Formats: sequence, C-alpha cells, structure tokens
Amino acid sequence: MLCLRSRSIRNCLTRMKPLHSNINCLTSFSNVSLPRLSIPILSETASFLKQNIMVDADSNLQEKIVDEFTSSEGLGESLQSRLLENMKKDNLWLENLWTEKHLKNRNSLLHSNWFFEFKDHPKQPKDLLIRPPPKGVLSKFQVERTAGLISNILNFKELHNRGVIPDDFENNTPLCMNQYLNLFGISRNPGEKIDSVAISNALSSDYIIVSLQNQIYKVKVFLDHGIRLSLSDLERILYAIGRNCLETEPEPSIGALTSANRRQWFKAQAKISKLSPQNEQNLKDISEALFFVCLDDSAQRGNHNISHLQFSHNFDASNRWFDKNLQLIVASSGRAGANTE
Repeated sequence: MLCLRSRSIRNCLTRMKPLHSNINCLTSFSNVSLPRLSIPILSETASFLKQNIMVDADSNLQEKIVDEFTSSEGLGESLQSRLLENMKKDNLWLENLWTEKHLKNRNSLLHSNWFFEFKDHPKQPKDLLIRPPPKGVLSKFQVERTAGLISNILNFKELHNRGVIPDDFENNTPLCMNQYLNLFGISRNPGEKIDSVAISNALSSDYIIVSLQNQIYKVKVFLDHGIRLSLSDLERILYAIGRNCLETEPEPSIGALTSANRRQWFKAQAKISKLSPQNEQNLKDISEALFFVCLDDSAQRGNHNISHLQFSHNFDASNRWFDKNLQLIVASSGRAGANTE
C-alpha cells in the first residue's frame, strides 16, 4: 500500500536569528517596454525552410510538402491566421502555447527536466572526490555547502521580492523577465490528460523541503518580519535531519513516483491523497514549498561526465521530487547541481 505517513514531513525548527527586515512587494516584471514577439510572414517561413532542406534523394519531396502547406489549398494560411489572432490577445502567446503542449505530454519528466552540475567549490576537498563517504554517510563539507547554497538562494529570493534584480540583457537588447515569476513556490501537478502548474504566493511561502534517504522534511526558513535562518542555523538543522534519519524507521520512497508516466503518477497521487487528510496536506506542502533540497547520502567517483548523472535522475529516481520547479542537489562528496521542471 502506498502511504505517506503523517510524520513523513517533519518540522525542523531551531532558534531563529534576525537577518533582514521587512520584505517589500514582488516585482511585477511587466516588460511593458519590450516589443511583442513577432510572427514571420508565411512566405518567409517557407523560404527559410527550403533554404535549410538537406540536399538528398528526398529534397524535392520536402520542397513539394512546403509548397503544398503554403498554397491557397494548404493549412498554412489558416494556421497563420490563427497565430495572428492569438498574438493580438496574448503578449506571451508563444510561451503559453508551448506551456500547454508541454503540460499535455504524458511521458516521464526524466525526458524533459533539464539539469546541470555546478563548478566545484574553491574549497572542495580533493579527497572527497577520490574517496567519498560510504553510502548512508553525509560529509561535513556537504552540509556546509548545502547550507551556503540555500542561504544564497534565499538572498536572491529577497532581491526578487524587493524588485531589485537587474534587468537581463543580451548585448544591448533587453530580455523578458517574466520567467522570474515562476522561480519560487512552483510545482507541476499531474493530471490524467493534462498537468497543471501550482503557483503559491512567493511572499507568503516561508519554508523549503529537504529530502534525505527519501525521507521528507519541512524546514521553515522565514519567520515574521523577515527573520531568516542564519547559516549556522541551517547547518544545525541539516545535521539534525541526518541524525533523525538514522534514528527513525524509513518510510516509502514516494518521490520516485514523480519520475513515472504522468498518467501513472496522477493515479498514484490520487490514491495516496485518499489514504488520509494528512497525506493530502503533505503533498500540498511539497507543492507550495519555495524549493526542494535533495541531500544525497552518496556520490559518484570520477569526472563530471559520470557525476552529472546523479543530478539528472540519480540512477533510480530516489531522493528526488521531479514535479518541483527547482531541486537543489548536493552529493556527499560536496559536488552540487540542480534539476528543474
């Protein structure tokens, strides 16, 4: 039986220390000064396609397909008109069209989530890369780096809340800042035919989720008036989570189910929610958390071509929650990365 027990999200709270004062309102990122993304003329699109057709035995057939598509009897003109109408109604017309298609995909998120591995920390102990701790053991450097990364992400969140993040530019061209609204407190929720995006209030959400050995902990990082966990508080809580994992009975690896086919995960989540109101609340807490931290009790030896696989799928999808928009992952060797939906 699938079960997310009431204690599977444990509140880890220690003494809080003031760090920052009140937080101002979230930046609107309205991008009012940016030009709307244009739609190329159909004939230009056809010309571009023909210029990029590979010269081979099928090239004549491919050109014929393009001509038929853009002819008066083809679908090109009709689809072009629909795009132009949609553009009039929606400034983010391409992003929203892509998002709908993305959410309809029923395949595992392992095929679409993107991931990356950070550069090694300047103080990375070389011996941990050659001989990481045995399975089930955390390293001191891992805990310190995890606390530092969490703290830096929270620093960025406070800049985000105050609306003082500098505008993005490519050369002298301003870039759309709208995606910053989808950075914190975001989760993809499974559906039978199409998924949905759960967006919590980034200002009111005050906790993160930490997972160790597939055991899930709710860690409150903000209190009233902008009081935030200090670096030493974060380290102390991470050590407490490590001790708690050793002292308590393991619970099922619910997070691995987020790597399944979306329809399968939708059915499994529905069953888990029906088992108890606490399960339903636990899933809601994970969905609305600022971000998800994966504290791994293992590490891959060797170069980045091998170790990066841990940040992709962790080989068996353990200790992960692929629905979350941002997963911070730190291996026991101290190497770190991220996996995002």
